Amino acid sequence: MMTHDTRSGGRMLRSLPWHTAALAAVLAFTTSTNAQVVLNEQFTGGASTTGFTVADTASDCSWIYAPGGLTPDAFSQLGGGALPTGAGFDTDFVFLDSDECGASGITVNSYLISAPFDASATGSYILSFSQQFRARLASFGRVEVYDGNTWNQVANYTTTNVGYPNPAVTTSINITTATVDRPPRRYASSSALAGTGGGHWTIS
Repeated sequence: MMTHDTRSGGRMLRSLPWHTAALAAVLAFTTSTNAQVVLNEQFTGGASTTGFTVADTASDCSWIYAPGGLTPDAFSQLGGGALPTGAGFDTDFVFLDSDECGASGITVNSYLISAPFDASATGSYILSFSQQFRARLASFGRVEVYDGNTWNQVANYTTTNVGYPNPAVTTSINITTATVDRPPRRYASSSALAGTGGGHWTIS
C-alpha cells in the first residue's frame, strides 16, 4: 500500500526508480496531530485504484501488477527465489523485474507515476510504502517528486538491498521540502523509475 501523510507544516513529493520492485503506498497530510490521508493506493485487482500510470522510455521492461502479471520466472522462483512477503505485502502489488526481460543487454527505464494531488494545505507530507529492492549489477531505484516544474529526487537505491531477502520493509519519506509554494494551489505527483541491471523492485 502506498500512502501520503501530512504532519505539521510542510509538503512532500516522492518518486522511485528501480530494476525490479514491488510497491504499495500511502500519501498522507497532517495539519495538526491527526494525519489526513491524501492518497491510499492498494493496487487491488491488477490495477491502480488511485490513477497510477506507467510510462516507459526505450525500456525492455515495464511495471507489472500482481497477481495477474506474475509468471514462474518472476523473482527468480524457478531458481529458488520467493515472492515478497511481510511489511504490508499481500497478493496485490506492482513490480519491475529485469530478469524476466532477458539474460543480458537489457535496458529498463519504466516509470510508475501517481495522479497529481493537491499539496496546497500547510503541513508536512509523508510518503509511506512497503518495498523490496534487490541490488544486483547496475540496478537502481529512485523516488522523485514533481513540484510543478522539476522532478526532485528524495530517495535513491543502488548497491544495498532493501527488504531483500524477505521480509520486505516499510519506508517513510518526508517529501515536504521537495515541493514549492505555488499559490493558490500546489499540485504534486510522484513517480518510480527503473534502470538497467539484474535486480528487482516491488511495491505494495
